[in-house]
Amino acid sequence: MNSKVALLAGASGLVGQQFLALLLDEPTYSRVIVLVRKPLAMSHPKLEQQIIDFSIANAEQKGLKDLSIDHAFCTLGTTIKRAGSKVAFRQVDQQYAANVAQIAKDSGAQLFGIVTAMSANSDSMFFYNKVKGDIERQLQQMNFQHLAAFRPSMLAGDRNEKRFGEQLGSVLMRVFGFMIPQNYKIIDVKKVAAAMLDYAKNPALGFSVISSGEMLKSKK
Repeated sequence: MNSKVALLAGASGLVGQQFLALLLDEPTYSRVIVLVRKPLAMSHPKLEQQIIDFSIANAEQKGLKDLSIDHAFCTLGTTIKRAGSKVAFRQVDQQYAANVAQIAKDSGAQLFGIVTAMSANSDSMFFYNKVKGDIERQLQQMNFQHLAAFRPSMLAGDRNEKRFGEQLGSVLMRVFGFMIPQNYKIIDVKKVAAAMLDYAKNPALGFSVISSGEMLKSKK
């Protein structure tokens, strides 16, 4: 398990920041490559930053052609409001994620993990859940040896942007948490990141769905 190379897209996001810290601290990985649109304001002996165009679906971009990846992860995500339209939202949460997966596949990755949503379902009548389900289905068709979809409930963490609805929901879920089933409880982003690392250390064959309730059990 030593000296593996990890690839991460979405390192500047809420979950991605926490997961990157774990990857850099994990002795399993000798090199951690992050795909970014602009450089992160950090450095680390194991960290390598690759600036890419996420709309390109292969590893032929400058700096990516000769990558050799063992484990790849995607924590990319936005909102319809921030993206500006449903079309733009799907581009980020589905197409960009699929492109990252293709880069990983082209680079030899046998494991791919992605953060989707608790109610991801390609047959859902709700657009957000449908897009999340669509990317899960698309990834399954890529035949990774190990594929995991992490489906968190409402995330708790320090965002750069304030979302009033999520803040209100977070307060209510904490107050009435004792009445809420495990899968619907608010979950700290550190738990999601820890669950991703736990999976990478002992991955199951085929497609796995890691529920929010399962992630809450993580020791970190």
